[in-house]
This record gives sequence, structure tokens and C-alpha cells, in this order.
Amino acid sequence: MDIEIGIRARTPIWTACARPSAFFPYGHWPMWAERPTAEEADGPFDRIRPDVLLASMRWWFDAAMRALDQRVCDAPDGVRCGACVACRTFARVAATVTVDATEPIPAGIMAAERTRGWGWATPPARVGAFRLRLSGDDVAVARLAALLALLERIGGIGMRLPEGYGAYAIIDDGGLLDAVIATASWPSPAARRRRSAADVLPDLRDVVVARCVIRPRVPGWWTGLAPIIPAARRVQPLVQRGMAPVASAVHAALERRTDLRRPARHAVFGALPPAARPARVAVTWAFRDDPPSDPAAPWRGPWRAHAAVWTGGLSAAVRARVESAVADPSLWSAALGDNADVEVGVARLDDADGVIQALRGGAPGAP
Repeated sequence: MDIEIGIRARTPIWTACARPSAFFPYGHWPMWAERPTAEEADGPFDRIRPDVLLASMRWWFDAAMRALDQRVCDAPDGVRCGACVACRTFARVAATVTVDATEPIPAGIMAAERTRGWGWATPPARVGAFRLRLSGDDVAVARLAALLALLERIGGIGMRLPEGYGAYAIIDDGGLLDAVIATASWPSPAARRRRSAADVLPDLRDVVVARCVIRPRVPGWWTGLAPIIPAARRVQPLVQRGMAPVASAVHAALERRTDLRRPARHAVFGALPPAARPARVAVTWAFRDDPPSDPAAPWRGPWRAHAAVWTGGLSAAVRARVESAVADPSLWSAALGDNADVEVGVARLDDADGVIQALRGGAPGAP
């Protein structure tokens, strides 16, 4: 089976590395442990790399299979078993970027607000549209096509998701995607298996998704974010493309609201070297898909963003505190400088049936 899917980057997509050793230990969001330069990265920044897209999708596929109580190798050293359901699926699919109309974003824009303990940067990445072809075994292609459709709504592709990268929209599927998804078969969940509270490998039942609609009240609403003000002029081309880098502001607001003590704070929000840990919270930049509600004032949006929080292995108290914060519209509004009204819908794929329904196109939360 072959299917070719047109994709548009809602936020920058970063595919400069597929080297397993460059990632944090397996079980964390796909991202770099360090901030590489173009010379240090294992691969070019001048195009979208299909191998990296597949590598990032593998994290989510493994999480989906564990949610169906399937055994999936954890590969802490990047070496796969080759025999589990995920290894067999990915071995039977080839991915090719047939058209790449992307271009680089303004890179190296950096700002920080030390008094509030946060900052942001724009590592080299690409925006625009490209076409991805999946070909191979019918079952495997159908499963990855279904996953790609799900990640459009709850996650992302490529690396650096916790920095707001990787969100995308499917803009063309030749009218085939729904039919292909309908043919996807999924393993029957082992319903009798008891889950341990200590399970710490990725599992979609432990992922909470917040989907937001942002309606700005003022022009230039995005310039009110503390780390953006010094670089507002350089960010303007991104905003004109319909994307605004708000992820760091929301991360900081979540960290302040939850007020966790170490080590729980580092477990949820990550830590910088020398005790580097990845974040379990991935918030996208704000992006605009729909036509402006007021063509005379396109800044009004609506804009959108989504966040995914992986809560596996956290205590019940920490999990409840984080989930409450990410679902609070007032937190999002305050993080955006109180310049926007925000609606938040939360989805929890609590059981195997919910995961299968989402993979088949069911809505994982509104708005």
C-alpha cells in the first residue's frame, strides 16, 4: 500500500538528527539532550528528513501499543529488538518526502527573563509544506497513517516538542486517508493485565492532552510575553505565517502554579545540565489554522495551541496538580499576558478502548 499525505507545519519542524545517542534516554519526549549547532547535528538542516519523522513517531506508537498492553522493547541504548509489534510495524514501512517546499525559520532568536526564571530560543528548523509518502505492508502503512492523523490533534512530529516545535496540519490526502485508517487493525488489548503504579515507560493512558482556542483582545498580543519583547521584530515573520512562540511562557506558568519541590519539579518540567532531565510537558507554539474571524483585524485569530503531559510514574498528588494546572483557562490567559481569552478542552485516553477510538479518528477532547 502507498499513501501520500500533504503536511503543513503549524509550528517549526526540526528533523536535523535521528541519532539515538543524541536523544534523552528512551521513555522521554523526542528531543535533544543538548542544543546542537548545525555542525554538531547528525544530519542537515536544509530539508525535512523522513527518517527523523519516523523516529519521532516511534515514541508515540510505542506508547499506543503499551496502552493496548502489548510488549514493546524499551531500547534505552537505541538498539531495538526487531521482534516486538512496534519493531515489526516500522520495519515494514518506508517513508519518503516527495515534495519539500519548506524553508528555514529565523534561527538564533533568544531572550530570557531571569527574574521569572525562564527564556526561549529558536533552534534551526523549517516551516512550510511538504508531502510524505508511506509505502509498504498494508497493515503497517494503515497503522502509521492512523497515528499521523492522531498526532495532528494531540502531539507532533520531529524533535524538540517540549520547545513548541512539531505541530502540523494534514492539508491533502488525496481523499484516501479516512479509508486507509478504517482498514487499520490493532492488537486486542490484554484487559486482564494489571498496571503497576511504577510503570514509567510511555503509555498513552498516561498522556493528558489540553487543546486550546486563543482569542486575542489586542493587536500584537504576542509581544506582551516577557521573553518575546526584546526580539519582537525578528519574530514578526513567524507571526505573519500564523505561529507565535508562546511555549516557554506557558511552561513557566505551569511550573509556578504547580509549585512542586525537587525532585518532582525536575521530573515534570525538566532540568538543565549538569543534572539534565527532559520535560514531561510539551506545549506547542500558538498557531492559526482558520480564516481570521475578522478579516479587517487578522490578529484576532482564532489561534490555537495544544499541550501534552506525560504523567507515567508520577505520584497521584503530583499528577492531579499538573493536570489541574494544564486544564485551567485562566493560567493560559495569564501566561499570554492577559491579552487573550482562552478556552481549554482536556482529553484523557484512560483505557485501551479510548486509545483505539482515537486512533480510528475519534475526537480527543474539545475545543
